Amino acid sequence: MQNEKTDELYNKLEMLESKKMAYLEVDDKAGARRIAKQIEQVELQIEISNYNKIKQELAIYKKAVSNYPGLQLEIKNKLIEQKII
Repeated sequence: MQNEKTDELYNKLEMLESKKMAYLEVDDKAGARRIAKQIEQVELQIEISNYNKIKQELAIYKKAVSNYPGLQLEIKNKLIEQKII
């Protein structure tokens, strides 16, 4: 489902890009700017979708790691080493 939504967004992005080019070909700069704003919105939706996917994956990893205290300690040490925490 997540991939289908992302694919739809990429298809919409391609369609908007071609529409923007059509506006630019007929020298309709206002129309092209309007389409550019729509393109930005779709790109933001794609980024949000990617972040949500990463968030779901991390939740799964966190749940799996919670059963292994040694692994938790090793991860914590790596996070400290990388100055993340």
